[in-house]
Amino acid sequence: MASAQFIHIETYGKKSAKKAERKNLNHNSDVRQTTISGVMAEARRDEGFTSHIDEPHAPALLWGSPLQEVEQMAEDYYNNTYTVDKNGKQKRLRSDASIILAGVISIDRKDEEIWHDYKKDAFKFLREKYGDKLKSVIEHVDEAHPHIHFYVLEDIGGKLNDLHDGKKAVANLTKEEKKNQQFHYTKAMTEFQDSFYEKVSKKYGLDRIGEKPRKRVSRNEYLKQQKERENANLILNEKMDQIKDLNSIVKKAEKKGSDSGYKFAIDDFKNKSVLAKISFSMSKEVKLTKEENLRLIKKSNRQIKLQKHWREELEKKENETEQLKKDHALELSLQFQKNKETSKNLYLTLQKNEILKKENSELLAENNMYKNDLEKIIEPLKGEISKLTAVNKLFSKRDKSTQNFISKLKDFYGEKYNTWLKSILDHEKRNVSNDKSLKPK
Repeated sequence: MASAQFIHIETYGKKSAKKAERKNLNHNSDVRQTTISGVMAEARRDEGFTSHIDEPHAPALLWGSPLQEVEQMAEDYYNNTYTVDKNGKQKRLRSDASIILAGVISIDRKDEEIWHDYKKDAFKFLREKYGDKLKSVIEHVDEAHPHIHFYVLEDIGGKLNDLHDGKKAVANLTKEEKKNQQFHYTKAMTEFQDSFYEKVSKKYGLDRIGEKPRKRVSRNEYLKQQKERENANLILNEKMDQIKDLNSIVKKAEKKGSDSGYKFAIDDFKNKSVLAKISFSMSKEVKLTKEENLRLIKKSNRQIKLQKHWREELEKKENETEQLKKDHALELSLQFQKNKETSKNLYLTLQKNEILKKENSELLAENNMYKNDLEKIIEPLKGEISKLTAVNKLFSKRDKSTQNFISKLKDFYGEKYNTWLKSILDHEKRNVSNDKSLKPK
């Protein structure tokens, strides 16, 4: 069984949340009671926060801002982010509100040869998931297994818990769904682990989970277990010393027995001891060979998984390439048909344009012909119009003279003008009546 991946995320506040407020999350770890200042102090290896490490070393900054700056960013987020209650009143964040998301990624020490490339792919995963909200990545090399810590911050005014997959899933539940919120929390975190496995751990031959998933324990319990392991090692060393003392006693007994005349028995014992030693040596070599074979088998299995992963990736890329070729060919075919149709339309348009040009030329010639005929008709009329215009001017002039004469008559007769005019008209009327030449025959 290959070793399993390990990635874990958690959020922290300025103060620890009370256990009573977290009882529904079914979380056995007391990590949630750790404050951001404690987490950062341990990460920096500040004095008083390294009791679990034999020889503490300062962390290596792999990317982003130093831890002091990250802690200050979290402080700024806390001081400038507000919530709104049901009455619309703006309130500051609670002291135990989440203000930073921290995570750890680790592998087993026996897989250390993949660590250099593994952490690069892990960093790529973090950048794709958190973007600019990922603020810092550090590495610790002073503990049992190689690992990195990463720190994520929300923009001022945003919800930090939305960066945590499980908490976001629980926060968006309906009232009915909240009755089973642990299921939704676990489902979201499982999907988070699956995503990391597919994008990072799978190609290195690591398992999604180990042979037996490690049980989560509190920090106090972890330190207690570590202390018990140290005590067990002390007892084991003590027993080894006792075995060495027994070997010394056996040698002294052999010498004393030889000196006492039991040489034959001692020689026989020594011969048996030599065979026993050879047997022990051979069994040890067989054991070492088995262990080496087991190690090589595990490495081979890992390489097989890695080859399978790359084969799958290659097949995937080949399928994508083939699909792209088909899509491209289809696109070219559609474009060809489109171009063909466009060319046909253009050809028809050009033909129509030529016909219209010919018709326009014929119409233009016909129009010129009609224009010439019209000018022949208009020319005599122009002379008539000129004569009529001259006559009209003459009549206008005579009319004006007549008007002046009538005006003078009106001035001369004054109020008697109408009477005078009537008498003149009546006289003319009688003359016309008496003029027999004017009567019809």
